[in-house]
Amino acid sequence: MDFLTIIRYAWMAYDSTRPIKRITDISAMVSTNHVYKIRLEDGNNIIAKLSYFGKYEHFVEDHTIINALSNNLPVRYENFLSRSLMKGNQLFFHRFQNDIIDAWVVFFRPIKIKKSLPRRLEDKDIALLGKEFAEFHKSCSLIRHTLPITSKNMTTDVNQLLQVVDEEFPQYADDIKQQCDLFLNNTYKINVHGFEKIPVFVDWNIGNFSVSANGKFYSRWDYDWFRMSSRIVDFYFI
Repeated sequence: MDFLTIIRYAWMAYDSTRPIKRITDISAMVSTNHVYKIRLEDGNNIIAKLSYFGKYEHFVEDHTIINALSNNLPVRYENFLSRSLMKGNQLFFHRFQNDIIDAWVVFFRPIKIKKSLPRRLEDKDIALLGKEFAEFHKSCSLIRHTLPITSKNMTTDVNQLLQVVDEEFPQYADDIKQQCDLFLNNTYKINVHGFEKIPVFVDWNIGNFSVSANGKFYSRWDYDWFRMSSRIVDFYFI
């Protein structure tokens, strides 16, 4: 599939008056999403994300929430999340469909990056990281009522998995169904829907965020696993 052509179509739909000089693939090659650095003839850079995983409507919903979050967080996190580009008064999304693929593109402003965490943390680093997550979760909690409504949660994720498990994972279907039933029954028992819902990014791989020299959160990118859910979900990857 010629993804570069899709990116060019998307940029033409966004602003055909600013020609592209070159496109560089900067994808991490660990997911179905593709990330590109666009160098424009005017000397500016733009980041493009192309995805064909899941549903277009969910892609739009997630990035709309994240963009609102990036604007509404306290000033400490003013530049923490990369903002999506807008056209007029709406976020810009481009959908490309043919007989082979249904793909969609969103553009981001480039984000500054500082230090990555070491591959193995010392006790003092773990304590600082825990404090940073607590501060970030607290800030997300403060502004949670200002964000767009989400249609997804972990229960809907599991139910969608159950709908396709027989077709996509026939050799493991029984085991997966058993685990899904355990999950749904246990979340009902603890009333998970009563938990406070905040934005969580789940995948805190050290290649997805950077920290300042004093270990504080500086920038975060890669929003593939974003959900409005309990802060407990972030501990999955932490």
